[in-house]
Amino acid sequence: MAPLASVHPQSCPFTPLSDQRAYVESDHQIEKLEFALAVAVGRGDQQRVTDLRGRIAALGDNSEEPGT
Repeated sequence: MAPLASVHPQSCPFTPLSDQRAYVESDHQIEKLEFALAVAVGRGDQQRVTDLRGRIAALGDNSEEPGT
């Protein structure tokens, strides 16, 4: 099998599968944290809310409305 670089030259806008998988995993992690945040807000657990908001900010914004 040919190396990936020979199949897809540098100028090709191809994203390797491992990068795509990492992006999906990051989105999934953000969704889990957002769910935990909603639960913490509902319970009134301000310390947990602050912690979760910081963790979500550290991962970055997934630029999607929840549930889409």
